[in-house]
Amino acid sequence: MLTAGEALARDRPVLAVPGHPTSPASAGTLDLIADGAVPVRDVTDVLVAIGLGGRKTAEALSEPDPHPEVSDTATRLLAELDPNPRTLGELMLVGPWGLDQASLALIELEQAGLVIRSGAWFERSGVGGARTRTVRDR
Repeated sequence: MLTAGEALARDRPVLAVPGHPTSPASAGTLDLIADGAVPVRDVTDVLVAIGLGGRKTAEALSEPDPHPEVSDTATRLLAELDPNPRTLGELMLVGPWGLDQASLALIELEQAGLVIRSGAWFERSGVGGARTRTVRDR
C-alpha cells in the first residue's frame, strides 16, 4: 500500500482489482480506487494502462443476456451465494449437491456471467440480477 501511495503521489498509473464492497479482504484495493487508482475489469484495462491496448473488441462490449438459462442446480446454488464470496467447500456445506454437481453448476454460472471466480472464491457478478431462466438438469 505504501508503494501504491507513492506511485499515486508521483502521477504513476496504479491499477487495482476491485473486490466486493462488504468483504474485509477488499478494503485495500477499494481504498486505492477511491484514491485514484484505475479499476481493472479485464486484461484490456491493463493493456490500455501500460500503452499496449486500445479499443475493446465488439465481443467484449456486447451486453450479457440479462436472464440467462441455467440448470436447476445452478439456480439453487446461485441462491446460496450471499454478498460475501464463498469457496466451493463452503457451498458444499449449505446444499444437497455433490462435488461434481456443484462444480458443474459453478462453471455454468461463470459462463452465464452470473458468478465471478477469484482464486478459490466465488461471488455473484451483479449481472442478470436474481432472475434466471431455469432449464432441467441434464
